[in-house]
Amino acid sequence: MNTILLRRSLSNLSFFTPTNSAFFSSPKFPPFPFFCTTSIRSLSPESPFLVEYLIRSVGLLPKDAIRVSKSIAHIKSLSKPDCVLKFFKQSGFSDSNIKKIVCARPCILRANVESTLNPKMKALLELGFTQSEAVKLFSAAPFFLFIKEIRPKIEFFKALFRSNENLIKAVSGNNILLGSSIERKIKPNISFLKELQLSDHQTMFLNRRCEGFITRNIKFLKIVVNRVKELGFVPGTRMFFNALFDLSKVSENQFHDKCDLLKSFGCSEVEIISVIRKVPRLTVISRIKLQDKADFLVKEAGLKLSYLIAHPVLLCYSLEKRLIPRINVLLLLRANRLLQREVSLVNAIQISDKKFMECFIFPSEKKMPMLHETFLAACAGNLEN
Repeated sequence: MNTILLRRSLSNLSFFTPTNSAFFSSPKFPPFPFFCTTSIRSLSPESPFLVEYLIRSVGLLPKDAIRVSKSIAHIKSLSKPDCVLKFFKQSGFSDSNIKKIVCARPCILRANVESTLNPKMKALLELGFTQSEAVKLFSAAPFFLFIKEIRPKIEFFKALFRSNENLIKAVSGNNILLGSSIERKIKPNISFLKELQLSDHQTMFLNRRCEGFITRNIKFLKIVVNRVKELGFVPGTRMFFNALFDLSKVSENQFHDKCDLLKSFGCSEVEIISVIRKVPRLTVISRIKLQDKADFLVKEAGLKLSYLIAHPVLLCYSLEKRLIPRINVLLLLRANRLLQREVSLVNAIQISDKKFMECFIFPSEKKMPMLHETFLAACAGNLEN
């Protein structure tokens, strides 16, 4: 079955026209810094012996070894680097952990094991971390090894996140967390978020999934919160939290750009607010993807704009792997009079693949044996095959 021809032929059907509207009855979260990709030939290592050492002892690629060597070019003896690497290996750090730490903080190789590294590891173990947990924490935030007083910070964040595991997750999502001032930044931000009736769990989630939410400037937090409130979301509700999560990831210009796009679809100001209130996640999706989905649903599938405004969640699903495959199946079934009941499009799009196949594919397999294969190929992104 040629799926491209199928799409073209089915797009002419009046299946989604107002006369068939009953068919669509309405239903009742910085990693380690990246190095630039400058050619190795353009880099001239000042200490060739360090480059060789980093490749041989740490396992770095030549281009990374050259860059790292420039940050520690003053090292003349390998005694300290040897001690540091020995400390990491004896403490349970994997080769991958060590490479990440050295790339992120090259100066770690000149740290004093007895006065800097051992005390940090000992403090974590005394604060209730296992050896494995301490390794994960150090690997997520290497600069933590250079913080002089770690106990007060660890105790504060353990109380905030309530477990070692949650703290490690928080640091993994925001590796500057432990380096931020508790008094000047963290406490004021947390107090502000608590005024909005966010739980500790929600605060932790925002920190992990929104590029270090609680370490952001308080001015930024207030701007985002005001934007969310202006849309009509009430603090303390689940929808307020969802909107805060999504809108914190877009700039003011990006937000207005999405509003302009919805306006170009024919939405009024009231409808634009309604759409964003229903699905704040739309503000995070790229303009191009939103445009492509709307074009397919309105121009090819024949949906009315009013239906799309009523169910904007349709714009959140993948065009290639969800919308096109499923709508084509429904069109085929309708064209061959194999639908036994009225179906809500939004429900048909939202259910899982397994449920969709149980409801729409398997019952018609005998009469349309290629339907299952075509659907799976389309879901896998092999629409042209």
